[in-house]
Amino acid sequence: MKNVSHATAEQLIQAGFAKGVEMECPVSVAVIDAARDLVAFGRQDGAVQISIDLAIKKAYTAKSFDLPTDVVGSIAGPGSPIYGIQGTDPRLVLFGGGIPLRERSGDVVGAIGVSGGPVEVDEEVAAAVVQCFEGMQRGE
Repeated sequence: MKNVSHATAEQLIQAGFAKGVEMECPVSVAVIDAARDLVAFGRQDGAVQISIDLAIKKAYTAKSFDLPTDVVGSIAGPGSPIYGIQGTDPRLVLFGGGIPLRERSGDVVGAIGVSGGPVEVDEEVAAAVVQCFEGMQRGE
């Protein structure tokens, strides 16, 4: 099984921190591997305490479904076949800020979770982290 490396995870956390500074919103960033185990975690000074748990849970959810957490939330609404899925595992989060990490081959090697601001900010920071990961895949 391919996994995101610790060195890569540390770079991704720094990319998230840079975007958090740019957006004037301190964040927590979690990076997990393909087995949903924590590889690295960082919390910027001033990030709200709940962001610690939420960042990790967002990464866990994104890897569990190999989908962004906002997409999982949209397919888990009332009337959907997986409605109530969040009640089966307290680690699932159904709002934005978690995104799988896909290699160029399409293999999911882990996921990231970002928390600290409104969902829109978390999603924008997470997108910047994924953009960093994709750039690393291209050798940038």
